[in-house]
Amino acid sequence: IDARNLAIIFGPTLIWNSQASLQSNLVDNPEKIRIIESFILYVCETFSV
Repeated sequence: IDARNLAIIFGPTLIWNSQASLQSNLVDNPEKIRIIESFILYVCETFSV
């Protein structure tokens, strides 16, 4: 499974705004996915591993 697919699975779960509406959270999913994908792809640079 590649970084993009992992991000699709985990992005909306890891970055969830409990104060926002469901619709708002769904609209924000592409950005959440891009953020998590970047974390996965650049884990060493992002977290100094």
